[in-house]
Amino acid sequence: MTAAPGGPIGGARTCTACGAPIVLVPVNRNVPVRRDERGRRRIPLNPGAFDPASPVPASHALSAGRRECRPVTAADPIAPHEHLALTHFATCPARSHARTGGPLT
Repeated sequence: MTAAPGGPIGGARTCTACGAPIVLVPVNRNVPVRRDERGRRRIPLNPGAFDPASPVPASHALSAGRRECRPVTAADPIAPHEHLALTHFATCPARSHARTGGPLT
């Protein structure tokens, strides 16, 4: 397992819920997920290298060129040539508030 030396390549944006920087990265076409009208599916990832010491486990594997990603599962774990990444859905404070009803931090 490796952490990406830099952030994923994709559309740099800001989360509309919390204002944090995110990067929209295409999901691998072989992964069965809902797609837009052009057949694309992008997921917001936290920019920068994934911190292996994070209490939240990596959710996605970035391709070697960091141009697309796929979910990491027990059946399909991270490969040696891939980079660890974390979806912003897992760390967005606004989404956490919506799930738990707790205060925004």
